[in-house]
Amino acid sequence: MILVTGGRGEFAQHIKRISRGGVLTPSSGELDIREYYAIRQYLLDNEVDYIVHAGALTRPMVIHERDPALSIETNIIGTGNVARLCYEFDIKMIYISTDYVYAGDTGDYKETDPVKPFNNYGRSKLGGECATAMCPHSLILRMGMTSDVFPHEYAFTDVYKSSIYSKDAARITLMLLDEQGIINVGGPKTDIYSFVSPNNPHVQPTTLGKTNVRVGKDSSMDVTKMRKLLHVTDV
Repeated sequence: MILVTGGRGEFAQHIKRISRGGVLTPSSGELDIREYYAIRQYLLDNEVDYIVHAGALTRPMVIHERDPALSIETNIIGTGNVARLCYEFDIKMIYISTDYVYAGDTGDYKETDPVKPFNNYGRSKLGGECATAMCPHSLILRMGMTSDVFPHEYAFTDVYKSSIYSKDAARITLMLLDEQGIINVGGPKTDIYSFVSPNNPHVQPTTLGKTNVRVGKDSSMDVTKMRKLLHVTDV
């Protein structure tokens, strides 16, 4: 049985749909990752072999700067709770991380490159990575994941990522469940606007200099390892 935290999110629902059974997707109200004993009881009540930990505080990105305590409580302490219980119950943990753990300046980051988050969201996700890495046989997936329906009115033409839609990220996650260590998950390097506009024609182009958004200019990743493990030349 696979448990996906953040179960009402788009990513978790894609996993449930693709798997066609054997997946638990509780909402944050049904399973609050900040509550250690609530998670423990849930695991006592359900036989779980894998936890795909996708539950996190994400948008709006500015909330991590305005309320770092909430970011710490959810993304670091909450992930620590999940990791501790995976260790206790001998459950395989798969942590959905982000390309924001990289510095975001040079791009083409490999899994072995140094990490240096450029904002609090990235720092909070890196904190979660540290807890996850302490679990035997765990897997960390660093993703440039975006919603299938782009949630913003504007998209950058000068910010580069290895973007991937949540439906494709879910499919790849299921294919990598039994891997270990750290794997970059994404597509070819492209600017955000070029990636999202074909499926989201309402989105307008903009540049980073016209906003005060704090993002890396180039967070693209080397996804060679992922492609080799999947035995494909494209995602």
